[in-house]
Amino acid sequence: MKLKVYSQGNSFIGVFPRTIQTGSRGSKVKDPMNEAFKKYYREAQALNIEKRELNDFLFEKMLNDEGSYLLDLETIKEMVKKEANRLHQKIKRYQRKMGFFRPNYFLTFTYSDDQTDEESFELKLRRALSNLAYRNEWRYIGVRERGAEGGRVHFHFLAYIPEGKMVGELFLDSQWSTKRKKREYFTNNTFFQERFGKCRFDKITEADVLSGGVTNYLIKYLIKDDEKLIYSRHIPTEIEVDVDLKEDIFCTFYDFGYKVYLSMNLFYSNEELRALGSDDFYILDPEGLGYNLNTVYLPKQRTWQIA
Repeated sequence: MKLKVYSQGNSFIGVFPRTIQTGSRGSKVKDPMNEAFKKYYREAQALNIEKRELNDFLFEKMLNDEGSYLLDLETIKEMVKKEANRLHQKIKRYQRKMGFFRPNYFLTFTYSDDQTDEESFELKLRRALSNLAYRNEWRYIGVRERGAEGGRVHFHFLAYIPEGKMVGELFLDSQWSTKRKKREYFTNNTFFQERFGKCRFDKITEADVLSGGVTNYLIKYLIKDDEKLIYSRHIPTEIEVDVDLKEDIFCTFYDFGYKVYLSMNLFYSNEELRALGSDDFYILDPEGLGYNLNTVYLPKQRTWQIA
């Protein structure tokens, strides 16, 4: 039978497909109360307000906000819970996409006012990346950030650039860092330099991804200004896989529905399993939540159907 599969850490979990009827999303008219809440919630994050002080901080701020009509502390507590859950769902979606994505570059683009205006910069950059995804098979996941110093817009992307599909030429560049008080050297790209100004093309390895360093870097910006995730097509959140219920399921559990841990034979060839060592695949972690894997990737020869 078919299961929908998503990545959770270093394991792959299958769930039985089901059809969920969704209603209308309703009006997108902005509610002054919610707008005030989001503004002060972000302010609390910037000030590193502790969790135990967060509700009182928001209550005081919204009590003195002319656009807010919320004066109930219990309601604020509920809104904090909903906001935390919303951010959790956003991060979870990003992490699940990363489970089926193996980037080899970390890209940074910074708005330069001597090239274009801020709105055109974002529009042209996203269009350029979209065209490269279509024509050169680039894949990317990223987020926008507004810098702490001066509020200059940056874009950070984890990207997969296939061999032979790079545009422009990479070259060593440098600039003075006012934040770190020193000259920094980095790899720039002529194609993007001519169109957008200075950018960074940092080469990364699979180990960089698996360690969580580069992936967690983007999570910080997802939460910081509540930015939307920007990504190319063909990076699935979940995939659909044909599964033999007797042979392919390693163990089962119940978490708001019946779920299964899938055997890694579904994702690796026999040669790959032997090379990596079977002990790496069939030892559950101490909490029993997944496999203790040293490496996770998908065989190039397998074609996935995006669910």
